[in-house]
Amino acid sequence: MQPFQPLPIDPNHIAAAMRPWLVESRWFAQKGQAIANIAVHDCVQLPCQTTPTAFALVDVSGGAAQQEAIRYAVPMMSNDSAAMPLADAAASPEFLGWLIRAMLTETTLAGRAGRFVGHHLAAGGSAIDIDPLFTVPLSITCLGGDASNTSLIVESVDWSVIVKLMRRCRTGIHPEVEVGTFFAQQTAWSGTPRLMGWLEYVSDGSDSTAIATVHEFAAGCTSAWDRLADLLAQQAQPATAGCAADSDSQAHRLVAAIGHTTAAMHHSLASRGDLPAFAPQAVTPAHRRTAASHMVDHALHVFSLLASGLPDLPPPLAARLKAVAAKRDQLIAQLEALATLEISPASPVQIRVHGDYHLGQVLVAGENHVETPRVLVIDFEGEPGRTLAERRAITSALKDVAGMCRSFDYLLRHMRRRPGAVAAHPDSSTLDAMEATFLTAYRETACGQPWWPADPQEACTLLAIYKLDKALYELAYELRNRPDWIEVPLAAIEAFQRNTA
Repeated sequence: MQPFQPLPIDPNHIAAAMRPWLVESRWFAQKGQAIANIAVHDCVQLPCQTTPTAFALVDVSGGAAQQEAIRYAVPMMSNDSAAMPLADAAASPEFLGWLIRAMLTETTLAGRAGRFVGHHLAAGGSAIDIDPLFTVPLSITCLGGDASNTSLIVESVDWSVIVKLMRRCRTGIHPEVEVGTFFAQQTAWSGTPRLMGWLEYVSDGSDSTAIATVHEFAAGCTSAWDRLADLLAQQAQPATAGCAADSDSQAHRLVAAIGHTTAAMHHSLASRGDLPAFAPQAVTPAHRRTAASHMVDHALHVFSLLASGLPDLPPPLAARLKAVAAKRDQLIAQLEALATLEISPASPVQIRVHGDYHLGQVLVAGENHVETPRVLVIDFEGEPGRTLAERRAITSALKDVAGMCRSFDYLLRHMRRRPGAVAAHPDSSTLDAMEATFLTAYRETACGQPWWPADPQEACTLLAIYKLDKALYELAYELRNRPDWIEVPLAAIEAFQRNTA
């Protein structure tokens, strides 16, 4: 074997060489901010024989003095361009070959301030032959739609996996690893692709940071977002516009399957009371006060974003945002109502949840005509904008239920936005039908379980509060990342205000 080729750039110059594409990357969390400094915390050369490749942890400081630096995981490789001597190596077959091998063979690679450590979860029936990773060509497919990570399908001759590179580094127990290990080793639930391994960075002070994961790839699957959009587009002709409410429709069966699977996921997450990180907890007034406080704090942050200046938006949209902000006290009061919501013996316990649940986190296996579609849930890392502690917290199962209901709204508005077929898209009444189908199926599985409210009114109140909290989170995300989508959560927030006026 030939010795690997070192990256021909002095470590002191790496930050400057990567800056042009780093700040433009979709996963870069500081877009639009003044960048004061880019510093390499650690960097290791990788044993790649064809293209010089390295793996760096990079600290990026914003212009404001009070802002903490954000650390990113950045694989990089030599590039032939004189103007851009470094390129992102995340989709490089050589880098991915090394990364998968490092995880599944539990490799340790020392850096100057810590070490990269691979971990493998052994399980029967899912082993892959990793010996030829550097010699057999790999097929790489980048998965779109992920704004905070880089996810790729990696396929060889006789195996396929999904690799996720966590771009933003956060020290502590990562829920993607924690929950993936839980499902692989502590429960019998098979509703998620199995976690096979992960890579972490351990600093010299022993703090650990999850950097990447590798999961089984569920071949032949499509996202529930894409599948449901296709089904509704096919069936949303004038004579069948209410297809999602039609018990014979494929869309109805898919939405119902998602409801049943969501409840089964919660059943599994609540099944191990002997494990402290997953043990259900009886809800207390303190729990609800804390949850309400977090919601209110986040809402105030969203309104501060609106007050600090809006993106270059059409005047009518900007006026609607200002009108929402002018009535912020009304929304705050709705969130604060959680703190005083009466707790009874029938109130639901709190459990571990998915945390960032939407149609893009659900895969659909099989063909459309299958009577009961099989769906799989992926990506248990929680909302990227939350801290690790918030993402790992025991909370209400209604958080996930609300997230899926909001996702139905996003899908239908997306379909109405697509050019050339507006008239054929489902009308707004379809959202009510989809939510009803999902909730009915969920309750069929969750009925009698301690995490679901026995009182229908309590369930309705909690669902409304969590949907509002989610819509505000969405608004903050769209303000920073996708101004073209601001109207979707904005319309939901306006509806909340109208319904409580």
